[in-house]
Amino acid sequence: MSTALSAKKRRADLNRGGTNAYDRTTDAKSGIMAPSPGTGHWRSVLKTSEAHRDELILADDAALLSACSVETHRASGPGGQRRNKVETAVRLTHRETGLSVTAADSRSQAQNKTKALSRMRRRLATGLRRPFEPKTAGEAFHTGVRAGVRSRERLLALAAELDAVEAHEGRMSDAAGSLGVSTAALSKALREDKDAWTELQRMRARHKLPLLR
Repeated sequence: MSTALSAKKRRADLNRGGTNAYDRTTDAKSGIMAPSPGTGHWRSVLKTSEAHRDELILADDAALLSACSVETHRASGPGGQRRNKVETAVRLTHRETGLSVTAADSRSQAQNKTKALSRMRRRLATGLRRPFEPKTAGEAFHTGVRAGVRSRERLLALAAELDAVEAHEGRMSDAAGSLGVSTAALSKALREDKDAWTELQRMRARHKLPLLR
């Protein structure tokens, strides 16, 4: 089975699992809260968030939303009085990890929620590491290169690339070798995404390696 077909199958399998396992309690003002136990499908799926990160990225909006707490608040900044009177801004916090994102770009709460879900997928891809699997990661890299920059498959590739770098303690040449690509190709793929590049630099700093230019 090709990587692309496998990703589609995982997405379909996850989305059949139900979307109402978590209650919709709001998160704390800080955007960080302790995991809240749910029931049913998501409770079993999310016992180890790192292991199921890729499934979360591929999940449809309803499934991903059910794994998050939701807070709405008034947006500040430009937009006039209407923007300040209506709670259109949306903050999502993934219960299992505490990863949090906010969207306040639109006057529409629904549009902000959709934007926040997109940002949550990206946050999971760049901020949550899982054990490195060379074969799977290498396939994800090549699939991601062919996919559109806004696709979920591209996010899976970014996640795999960062997993490889972390597994090799920030060493780009070793990470690239484990993926079966050149160091230049890996650097280019990560550099094209601002969030991934920022996370790469954090990894290198953590492992006491010089930042890349």
